[in-house]
Amino acid sequence: MPFTEIYSINFADNKNLKPHLNLAGWPDMQFSARSANDHATRAFDSHGLKLRVIREKDGPNESRNIVFLAPPPFPVDVRLRMRLTFDLPRADNVPPGLHAHPGSVESPEGEAGPRADISQGTTTPPPPPDVPERWGVALSVSTSTETNIAPNEMANVLCQFNRTRDGVRLNTPVQLQGDESGLLDTSLDYDSYLGTPDPALFTLEHTFCGHHLGKDKRAI
Repeated sequence: MPFTEIYSINFADNKNLKPHLNLAGWPDMQFSARSANDHATRAFDSHGLKLRVIREKDGPNESRNIVFLAPPPFPVDVRLRMRLTFDLPRADNVPPGLHAHPGSVESPEGEAGPRADISQGTTTPPPPPDVPERWGVALSVSTSTETNIAPNEMANVLCQFNRTRDGVRLNTPVQLQGDESGLLDTSLDYDSYLGTPDPALFTLEHTFCGHHLGKDKRAI
């Protein structure tokens, strides 16, 4: 049986979190509460919804900028397909104090270089090649009504931008994927996604079925 589209939002047209298609009468989408460590910003413009997040170097291992939907309860053994289209992915270093490796900045060419530490009279070495850190856009499903839950309590599909692997790949964090997925695009060049006149579009899909969902089990 083919899927039936029941809920959809065009952020560029709506400029809010209200769906333009809502056959099931589900509520509007919502922004999660922002923690002091996330430095998350959200803004609508003529192109859609712009999301940005900065992780403090001494903060939690993860920082998130979440947009979520909390529909009424429905059976978990249904097949659920989610689709997200996005463009203009970007990751950059920020001034010292707000990234994972203190003592370095990003040069205009996009490569990390040393920074003189005047207070100590020394020059710190360049950071390892994981700056900016790997990051991604995720579609996640959870039976919880909470928004700030651990990834291992969700079924996740992630479009990951990974500098150490120099490319873009699909990833299913904390799931049962035994092998490492290959790269969908390499090398990792954010400027190549800018496009002329239109930027490159990424479409991420997550098809979920909770038939085996339960204690010590994984959803399909």
